[in-house]
Amino acid sequence: FRMKLRHVLSFAALALAAPLHAQSTGFSLQKGDHVALVGNGLADRQQHFGWLEALVHKANPDKDLVVRNLAFAGDEVEPRRRSENLGSPEDWLKKVGADVVFGFFGFNESFKGPEGLADFRRQLDGWLKKTKSADFGGAAGTRIVLFSPTAFEDTKDPNLPDGREHNER
Repeated sequence: FRMKLRHVLSFAALALAAPLHAQSTGFSLQKGDHVALVGNGLADRQQHFGWLEALVHKANPDKDLVVRNLAFAGDEVEPRRRSENLGSPEDWLKKVGADVVFGFFGFNESFKGPEGLADFRRQLDGWLKKTKSADFGGAAGTRIVLFSPTAFEDTKDPNLPDGREHNER
């Protein structure tokens, strides 16, 4: 329980600090924005543990935001495998009218090690350019927020890894 509480408090502290950081970078959510989550397991789990959406709504109570989760645990920037005829990632961003895309990439790609870094950078750069220039929500220029993979915490539990190797990737 102590470890979970520590994680919740860490996330809460980040969320409370986010509006301050957002102001300094010029990013803000607008009234009526449609926010789409895309990417890997961290975003996918928000379907079950909606702390991020709750904190975003709490920080923007007057914005009437719409949040849709399009993430899947196995997703990478490329590929994002889906059933036949389900539609492309861009089709779905258009269906939900995404003005803002929260992108969660990098964790799955990290397992390719340093050898996969150049490919990941190229794919992410291409995705960012394509997504930013798209008109999914009716206004040119989709806004993007990238989320980094989370670090492993060394819990000192002899039954769990210390996370050093993972964090290096």
